[in-house]
Amino acid sequence: MMRRLAEFVMRGRIQAIVIASLGVLSPLFILLTLPTIGLVTLRKGWQQGAIVTLGPVATGAALAALLGVDALALYVNLGAIFVVSLIALVLRQTGSWPAALAALVALCILAVLVPSVIGFDPSVIVQEQLKLVLEAQPQEGREELEKLFSGMTEQVVGGAMALPIAFCALFGMLIARWWQAMLFNPGGFKEELQGLRLPPVLASACVVAFAFCEWRGESYVVWQGLVVLPLLVAGLGLFHWIANKKNWGVGPLVFVYITLLFPPIWFAVIVLGLTDVWIDYRKRFNLMQQ
Repeated sequence: MMRRLAEFVMRGRIQAIVIASLGVLSPLFILLTLPTIGLVTLRKGWQQGAIVTLGPVATGAALAALLGVDALALYVNLGAIFVVSLIALVLRQTGSWPAALAALVALCILAVLVPSVIGFDPSVIVQEQLKLVLEAQPQEGREELEKLFSGMTEQVVGGAMALPIAFCALFGMLIARWWQAMLFNPGGFKEELQGLRLPPVLASACVVAFAFCEWRGESYVVWQGLVVLPLLVAGLGLFHWIANKKNWGVGPLVFVYITLLFPPIWFAVIVLGLTDVWIDYRKRFNLMQQ
């Protein structure tokens, strides 16, 4: 099914625009929109990618104007669309996943900061929505909600928007690269993912950014998840490589992905990706096998 969908997208511009535009109609369809934009950009370049991107952007603007679609949800969707189109371009030009991951983090930060500079601050919209929710509550339960909402600072809201944009864009980019390999380079995506290893500069930047967020306090906890995303992906890539070498099958992989919701597993995968920068587990394992 996935192969047929990828082939349909590559048949022509109209087909790609139709599939890409579905993502604005429902949050579920965004998982089709992002890979479509990523695949077209990877294969045909930024011009064709930009044309396909205009489809969901125009659809989203029309829905917002005519039907009053939730501005925040639309913002996250469109933010992910722009981010995935740009990181696809980076990956096409460089062929480097570390470069694409660095661009992903930087673009997601900009996606939250730039709108506030030009007069559209998404965090203000969230805070206004929270006030409306609070006013609609009975007096008995209002105090507890006031305590909860008091912690929703601009930094917390910004991180809570940047992180979903990052995960959606990353998922879309991974699917797009998988589609591209499926159609034009069988086995290429598996080789890229399992060989992913961050350069020391990027890994160090992730650690410094994480420490900075830790120093700034609880308001930046969500931002920590964003800045270490390259390490998380690198750790998962290494685990895929280990599972392949050990012939573990899909069971351990499924277990790790499910348990990523728990901080100890999440932290362990990040540490795996970080230490691999200097230890190079693949090289050491291959030497042991000789």
